[in-house]
Amino acid sequence: GFIYYIGCFLLSFFIFCKNTNLSKKVIKKYIRVLCLFIIIGLLFVIGYTIIRSGKGAFIKQGYIYFALPPTLLSEWLPKLKESANTFGFLTIFGVHSYFFRALEYLNLEFLVPNIYNISYKYILNAEIFINVGSGISNAFVTPIYYFFLDGGYPFVCMASLFFGYIVIAVQRKFEENINIRSFIIYSFVVYATFLSFMRIQTAMPGFIISFVFAILCTKKIKDKNNEYKS
Repeated sequence: GFIYYIGCFLLSFFIFCKNTNLSKKVIKKYIRVLCLFIIIGLLFVIGYTIIRSGKGAFIKQGYIYFALPPTLLSEWLPKLKESANTFGFLTIFGVHSYFFRALEYLNLEFLVPNIYNISYKYILNAEIFINVGSGISNAFVTPIYYFFLDGGYPFVCMASLFFGYIVIAVQRKFEENINIRSFIIYSFVVYATFLSFMRIQTAMPGFIISFVFAILCTKKIKDKNNEYKS
């Protein structure tokens, strides 16, 4: 979370410099402030990692985070091949889970399809700790885990292509109209792309609700050229 927070500042800085006519003196001033912010953030992350995992664990933790997913996925694959498909419900679990969960709270379970319960079980399964040689680990199962459970190898290919298409579309739309709302949405997509080594973020309800808040907390206004901006 802290690394992504720092990343958002980096993104906004580069975009700001690219789209404004600033003098080199002002840019250098911004760079100094940004570097100070990044150093403080990194020291905080390193300190937190040491407190949580012990001295000398920062480099090891960083390596494990990025090297673990393929290994953990390989441990899951035999079980995934024997599991029932969820036909997209798992990948977009973050979209529909609030609705079905509300039905459960209202004691309307008979309206909740069984495929939702299967998808929820798969979400929880990804959190089960498994021994992968270097210790026990969980969660870092890659998007393939979710895509495969939804529809096997064909769905892995189609969902991956669609995810790439969405990323490109958001990038192009953002470049055409840079404003606060488009930057927030762009940051969310960058975040999802970065975490694709771990999971597909559309399966997380919190990720989806972030888009709702981004829209609710920004509004469109007309500029002097009679064009809408957020």
